[in-house]
Amino acid sequence: MAREKSSAQFRQLRSILNPSQSYGLQRIDVPDHFTVLEQDNQTVPRIPLVLGSNIEVVLIPHTQQRFRQHSETPYGSGMRSHRLGRDCTSHDAQALSQGTSNFELKQMTLEALEWFRHLWLHQSARDKGKISLNVSTKDWVTFWSKAHESTASSPSGIHYGHYKTASVLVRLPKDNADYSPDIAAFDAFMLQLPLKHGFSPHRWRECTDAVLEKIPGQPKLEKLRIIMLFEADFNYMLKLVWGWRSVHRAEDEKLLGHSQHGSLPGHQCTDACLV
Repeated sequence: MAREKSSAQFRQLRSILNPSQSYGLQRIDVPDHFTVLEQDNQTVPRIPLVLGSNIEVVLIPHTQQRFRQHSETPYGSGMRSHRLGRDCTSHDAQALSQGTSNFELKQMTLEALEWFRHLWLHQSARDKGKISLNVSTKDWVTFWSKAHESTASSPSGIHYGHYKTASVLVRLPKDNADYSPDIAAFDAFMLQLPLKHGFSPHRWRECTDAVLEKIPGQPKLEKLRIIMLFEADFNYMLKLVWGWRSVHRAEDEKLLGHSQHGSLPGHQCTDACLV
């Protein structure tokens, strides 16, 4: 309660010291493709759309096109994609990671072949074995006790606050009437099931797309930023397995390029500007 009260006070101070406020997307500006330009370098006029129905008609197909750009890649569609399988556990997927795949390689560009060469599983990584998919109660509590309750997530409504409450209850004194380790242990156990048995809960298959302006005051269609809000537990799983364990393993084995700065412990993407 004290922490929540302190956060509310700081939010009030921030609104006073920095009165500028951001609002939800109220319109988008789309190019008027019916305009006849007199010069090649002339700026295309734009049409503002303010009605929700009109915005959806333009924004939904534009978003779908952006998220399906992978379909134009060598393995994004066609027979190559079919042979990999939806979960990439097929023989072709294993051969691709081991550098023994030879299916239709002649039709691929030299750049694509070089990129695939970097996907090969190094011997050092094989010797280390598979990355653990176990989620202990301690792992669960460590993350959720530090998570910010105000983080937006979960179309289902099971948000950060629910999981954070479980991490608080398990850390209470055992003689406290509210002490309960069972909820955190149950949540950690349930998270392991999809990882170990290879299925995705229905909640994990849906997300909320939040559309923001990249340039404040200029809601151009092609300049909008789309943030996908996943289920809170699904987002935690991605951070735990890929963001932490996989990255730390790759860093320990020196499998990451020297030019990579983002998503690395002790690094920031802006560090590249200073190198």
